[in-house]
Amino acid sequence: MAMRRLNKKVAFIGSAVVAFLLLAVIAVVLRLGQDPEEFIRDAESELKAARQATDEQTKEQNYKRAKQNFRSAYGRAKTDSLREEILFKMVDMYLETQDWPHILGCWEEVVKINPENAKARYGRLKYFYILADTGASGAWKEVHEQASEFLKVAQDDELLMKDTAELDVSEMEADVAGRHRLGPYLYLLRGRAALEMASMGTVTDKDQSLEQAVNDLQKVKELEPNNIDAYWYLARAAVTKGEIFASRGNFEERDKAAKQGLTILEQAVNAADDNPEAHINLLTQKLNFARGSGSEQLK
Repeated sequence: MAMRRLNKKVAFIGSAVVAFLLLAVIAVVLRLGQDPEEFIRDAESELKAARQATDEQTKEQNYKRAKQNFRSAYGRAKTDSLREEILFKMVDMYLETQDWPHILGCWEEVVKINPENAKARYGRLKYFYILADTGASGAWKEVHEQASEFLKVAQDDELLMKDTAELDVSEMEADVAGRHRLGPYLYLLRGRAALEMASMGTVTDKDQSLEQAVNDLQKVKELEPNNIDAYWYLARAAVTKGEIFASRGNFEERDKAAKQGLTILEQAVNAADDNPEAHINLLTQKLNFARGSGSEQLK
């Protein structure tokens, strides 16, 4: 009798476990079939709660749930356009927490989905340009490659005249002074990248790299005659070329190149007389010439 009761009890427990497992499976199936828009709404609701939360732990949990919901939405998205939309929503979320590795990852994924997406390409390129300016190893090569790819995309889609302010991310620090059209911006970044790689000796052919730098920076001057950065880097390119001459024993050409750099900075003043930076660059360089170290300031 006791054995029969035990068997009944075991059977009841077994049935309950099976029922629980079935409910769990049904819940998973229902969740898998859930509309991605529902997950997006849930994520946005969690983000709103995170912004309003005063307790850090609560805020952290809200962000965690928002991320989970966005990822669930992304996994269930049926079209590339919806995937792009979700990724940009995730970028906005990660910007709130300053999670740059994940921001970069989202931009990378958007570019994979849609190589012609200018906003993702711009954000990714600007990220690496700022990184390169801090001296990060290999970053200038990445800037050069990305700017080259972006130029091809922009030319194909006639994006070169687009104002970069339409693509910018306000949370990122300014990498180039003032507002620019996309074309000049891309030529400026690629030109500077070629210059920096030649200056650091990270290219096999310094002369070729400098030639490309000068060509790109001259293109910027043509498109934006008052672009002070273009004149500054052109002057640096002239001085760098002079240093290459000096390394080969030709000091006369080095001095000529240093004077050419000064002439370029004088042109910058004529092109943008109301820009104090142009005057500061020129006066500083003249002072260095007076001290007999004309090339030092432009390094």
